[in-house]
Amino acid sequence: MGVQALFYSDRDGLEKAMEENRVYSTKAEADARDKLLELADEMRDFLVRNCKGLDEDTADSVSMLIAENRDLMKKAMTKPSVLSEKNIEQTKAEDQAKPARKGRKKKVEPVKV
Repeated sequence: MGVQALFYSDRDGLEKAMEENRVYSTKAEADARDKLLELADEMRDFLVRNCKGLDEDTADSVSMLIAENRDLMKKAMTKPSVLSEKNIEQTKAEDQAKPARKGRKKKVEPVKV
């Protein structure tokens, strides 16, 4: 029987990572997840500080949604119409059709354990 190293973000914690299938086969994938969670944490804090009456659960949900869709949010800063439902589907299809360029980060998928 062989030994396999698995990686997860400390922000998730081992139990939560195992429950939510957030255990990865490479450190780079776990680092990408950790960066996503760091962005969501900072964004949640920003939202709670600046949006009077916003509860932490809602701020958590909104910040995670924005962090998970950060590429779309970047595009929306210059072209807001990309956020319409029709355009989101088109953008996803275009992104999937593009060949991966050297150095371009791939979407991180969890490894099933």
